[in-house]
Amino acid sequence: YPTELKATAIAPDGYFWVDDYVQSDAAGLFDKSVLGPLITEYSAGRVENVADGHTASIFVLTLNSDWTQPAIDQYLFWEGVSEGTDVVTPGGIPVRQKTAAFEETDCLAYYAARTGIAICTFTGIDGLAILDAFVAAQPG
Repeated sequence: YPTELKATAIAPDGYFWVDDYVQSDAAGLFDKSVLGPLITEYSAGRVENVADGHTASIFVLTLNSDWTQPAIDQYLFWEGVSEGTDVVTPGGIPVRQKTAAFEETDCLAYYAARTGIAICTFTGIDGLAILDAFVAAQPG
């Protein structure tokens, strides 16, 4: 299972960490032939918007080396966005985004250097803005 993201990351502005979030098993991610051996940390958490109560799941992946194309391909597939569209958040972060990546769920994934960040929301919630806010909330 992923570790709890709320223990190491700051919630985006206007959100708080949901205490009872239970993430599903991530063994399949660690079993990926190329990506699995590179993973040093995989964390997950869910945030809730203080204004309207919508939620977003946030997943952060850390690798022990830089991304390779085969690792990227496995990561994008795992996060459900491999057949998505490459877009840029309003804050300038390049992501792969897929509407209806899973049932009633939109997802996006960012990867660079040794980090991957994925955001999944109910369809129609702006995950791009949530990613910008999450990245801005983190120190350094």
